[in-house]
Amino acid sequence: MSVRVLLVSSLPPPEGGISTWTCVALASPLAEEFEIRVLDTAPPDKQGVSAERIFRPVRAVAAVRVLLRAVWLFLWFRPHVVHVNTPYAWAFVRDGAVCWLAWLFGVRSLLHFHGSLFPDFVESLGPWARKIIWATLERCSLLVALESKTSNYLRSGIRRARVVELPNPIAMEAFSGVPPVRRGSNRPVEILYVGWVVESKGIRELLEAVEESPDVRLSLLGPEEPEFLEKIEPLLQRLGDRVVRMGACPYERVIEAFAQSDIHVLPSHVEAFPFVVLEAMAAGRPVVATDVGAISEMVRDGVDGFVVPPRETSALAERLSQLAVDEDLRVRMGANGKVRVEENYSVSVVLGRLAEFYRELAED
Repeated sequence: MSVRVLLVSSLPPPEGGISTWTCVALASPLAEEFEIRVLDTAPPDKQGVSAERIFRPVRAVAAVRVLLRAVWLFLWFRPHVVHVNTPYAWAFVRDGAVCWLAWLFGVRSLLHFHGSLFPDFVESLGPWARKIIWATLERCSLLVALESKTSNYLRSGIRRARVVELPNPIAMEAFSGVPPVRRGSNRPVEILYVGWVVESKGIRELLEAVEESPDVRLSLLGPEEPEFLEKIEPLLQRLGDRVVRMGACPYERVIEAFAQSDIHVLPSHVEAFPFVVLEAMAAGRPVVATDVGAISEMVRDGVDGFVVPPRETSALAERLSQLAVDEDLRVRMGANGKVRVEENYSVSVVLGRLAEFYRELAED
């Protein structure tokens, strides 16, 4: 009998870390080995780009609908395992409620934290809210963290539930046609940023760093927040055609952008376990990223790229310039990163471990 898994997770649109994870999982052998039913938790009102994570009434209504559908699926689909992907914050009320439902129905649950700020989120709450959260976590069978900060915090307060670390997976075959970093060209060095163009992604510092590095050109690929664009308009005007704004693009165009680039940059103030870093490494591109979330666990500083402090323009500019003038370093770091991803973050490795978790939970 095949194991039935209820996957409580978001699907695009909008694009994001959890929805990307869901699509990768559904396109993998995981979906062939297990009978997976997705309960979509994507927010109904998120049409534009915003870095805000605030409560909205429309999302509360959507959360109630998710919970009602969850009850129906427990009764009709009768899953052996419930896998809940949570971004926490306000969504944890909904996601935690699904875990309680699984406990009430006698179903083993896996709560998967897609973020590195869960400890900060919990500690920012009052004592009663913290007690409810810890009680919820104790009702889960398995807690999955992307990085060590979250896993260590969970282990510090959990008595019954098992805690493991599992990174995000990357589908290497999508990058099989991307050539290595180019050599011997007289053109400017191409730096690529992929993600939301918002304040919290460090775009202002990135533009300032590019301004200090005259021999590079920057492409910004991703949806733009209009209010933030107004704030950085003077910077964009000064840089002129050295900055190319590509906007939101289909994934095929993202792959092409990696192929045309020499360096990938992610100067975020806050991250969890960003897919885009794995994508850049899978494409064989050296990465310059800030030391937030799990990035320092993904990118070996000085081996696959450089890890710099967040919000420090001078450090970012120095590392970008170092890579821009050293072709051999770009090639070597790009090759190192590709091998690292293949060995540690490929779909077969990461989702193979997840399949083991599913089987163990279903057998208990």
